[in-house]
Amino acid sequence: MRVEQAVGQLWPGQHVEVEALGGGITNHNFKVCVGGEALVLRIGGKDTALLGIDREHEHEAALMAARLGIGPEGVRFADGVLVTRFVEGEVGRVDTATVGTLLKRLHDAPAIAGRFDSFRVVEAYAAAASGRGRSLPQAFGWAHELARQIESLRAAAPRVTCHNDLLAANFIDDGERVWVVDWEYAGMGDRSSTWPTSRSTTGSTRKARASCSRRTAPRTRGP
Repeated sequence: MRVEQAVGQLWPGQHVEVEALGGGITNHNFKVCVGGEALVLRIGGKDTALLGIDREHEHEAALMAARLGIGPEGVRFADGVLVTRFVEGEVGRVDTATVGTLLKRLHDAPAIAGRFDSFRVVEAYAAAASGRGRSLPQAFGWAHELARQIESLRAAAPRVTCHNDLLAANFIDDGERVWVVDWEYAGMGDRSSTWPTSRSTTGSTRKARASCSRRTAPRTRGP
């Protein structure tokens, strides 16, 4: 759906100011000012279902995050287009302790409909790529076998509510609190799969990683 079409459907006959926002690989985001309010209009990209993205599940996760005080308030949702409150702040500014606190709150939240199994996701992506004539990386076989071993060690881990895409760009510091945005991959999964992405994008140290791990998960030992 084009932004002009979405704006016309959501705010027919109203004066709407639209500004494209940066970021967004599987979606297009715009700041819209209408009726004295600043909002974010989020339009899903083409064929994102191939990546396991379900816009209904994203909407449910966004509403859950808002209730927890982690994500911006949801305003409207129609035809896969999501509208939330606009948060003015610094993108990517977050420290490890804050991430740990936010994740603890999220992982303790009630279950949502979405599911995110990192091991199955990789297999689905590989199958989709192969089905379209793409060659898999040379190291895929080795990495896949290693993933199987890790999965066996995590088999008994409980499934909790996870974000699953904690890039630095998905944190916004408004000066008083940190918000988490972009809930399209959110779902029930192993909490340990959330941390590697967050670690790689927030520049955490080994000491900080240990601190966050204590906040987010009990230690799980292999056999």
